[in-house]
Formats: sequence, structure tokens, C-alpha cells
Amino acid sequence: MMKYFDIILAIFFLSIFVSFEVYSRWNNKRKIYAHIKNLGGEVKYISKIAFREHIYAVEYLVDGVKQTKTVKFTFTQDEYWY
Repeated sequence: MMKYFDIILAIFFLSIFVSFEVYSRWNNKRKIYAHIKNLGGEVKYISKIAFREHIYAVEYLVDGVKQTKTVKFTFTQDEYWY
């Protein structure tokens, strides 16, 4: 009986981890688009730089001028633009 409980518990925690990863990527891209829109720009592309950390390279246009910035998201979804 205990073996089945361990398997169910492992599946439960794995599903929570996967859903957090999917939600955080969706939320990070939503925040990037909102930030660039507030600058008056248009996002050209977003690429993830680091596999383990949430660091993205963002290329965007503001008044026809191409610019590139790097943004890092922490575990608590705070964003730092470089």
C-alpha cells in the first residue's frame, strides 16, 4: 500500500513542477511584451539564453530602431532588465 502512495505522491509533485514551469514561461513572455509595449516598441523575437535560469534576450523596435536587451526573472517572478 505504501508503494502506491509514493508513486502517487511523486506524480503529484512532478505535475506541480511541470505546471509551474509552463506557467512561468508564459507569464515571463507576457511581462516582456507588456514592458516593451509601455516603451512604445514592438517585440521582434524573444530567445531563452539559459536552460536552468529564466534569462531571455529580447530584440525589439522602438521608432524603427532595433534594440536588444536582456531580462532575468527570479523565482518570485521579479524582472531585472540589463
